[in-house]
Amino acid sequence: ILGFNLDCNQGFMFLFSGLISVPEKIPEDTVMIDLQNNDITEIQEDDFKGLNKLYGLFLNNNKISKIHPKAFRNMDHLRLLYLSYNLLTEIPANLPPNIIELRFHENNINRIQKDAFKGLRKLHVL
Repeated sequence: ILGFNLDCNQGFMFLFSGLISVPEKIPEDTVMIDLQNNDITEIQEDDFKGLNKLYGLFLNNNKISKIHPKAFRNMDHLRLLYLSYNLLTEIPANLPPNIIELRFHENNINRIQKDAFKGLRKLHVL
C-alpha cells in the first residue's frame, strides 16, 4: 500500500487517500469508509471481512475493474454502496440485501449478472 492518511471521527468514519488497495485492519466497529479518489484496482474477497456494522462504503473514482463475488458477504447493515467512476464492466451478483442506494454510473457496464438485483427489496436509488 502506498502511504495513506487516516482521519477518524469518533471511530465512525475513516478517510483514506493514496491507496492502491483496500487497507488492512480497519476496526470492526467502523460504520462508514471513504475510499474515494484513490488508485484501487480490485476488491478482493476478504477486503471488508468482519466489517458487519458497515453502513456506507464509498469507492467512487478509483480504477476498480474487478469485484470478487464474495466481497460484500455478511454485510447486512450496508445501505450505501458507491462505485461510480471506475472501470467496472459488469454489475456483480451477491450484493448486500439491505442496500438502499447503489451507484454505478460512469463505468463501462456492458453486462449485468443474472441475479444482480435479486433480493434487493429496499433499493431506492440505482
